[in-house]
Amino acid sequence: SIDLAAWLAEFCADYRETHTLSADRFGLVPAAEILPVETDPRHLHQIVSNLCDNALQHASKGDEPARIEIHARHGSAHANALLEVADDGPGIPLNITRDIFSPFFTTSVSGTGLGLYIARELSEANGINLAYIAREKRGSCFRLTFPV
Repeated sequence: SIDLAAWLAEFCADYRETHTLSADRFGLVPAAEILPVETDPRHLHQIVSNLCDNALQHASKGDEPARIEIHARHGSAHANALLEVADDGPGIPLNITRDIFSPFFTTSVSGTGLGLYIARELSEANGINLAYIAREKRGSCFRLTFPV
C-alpha cells in the first residue's frame, strides 16, 4: 500500500531533475488528499516513466520539449484512484489508437514498440487499467485507474 499522491510528488521531482525539465514543462497537479493504492512501486515507476518518456519523444516540438502534466485524484464517487499523464503534442491519430499497446508497434524509426506494451502489461499485473483518452483539442492523455 502506498500513498499515490506522495509517491507521485517524489517521482515528478526525480523525473524533472533527471531529464532537466522545468516545472512549467513537467507539471504535477497535486492531489488534495491522500490517495492510498495497492501496487508494486517499482512497477508503477516503470509504467509512469514509459508514459512520460513517450510524451517527451512524441509531443516535443523541435527543440522545445513537450509540456507534460500529471494529475492524480479520486475516481468516481471516491471508489478508486486515477492517475493521468497528459501532454500538449499532436495527439495520436485515430487510425492507430487500437494498435498503440501492441508489442513492437511503433511510429518511430528508433523505437522498439515496447514502451506502451510493457506499461500495459505491468498495469494489468497490478490490477490497474491503462487506457488512452483522446483529448478534444490537442495532445494525448493516458489514464491509470487503480482498483478499489
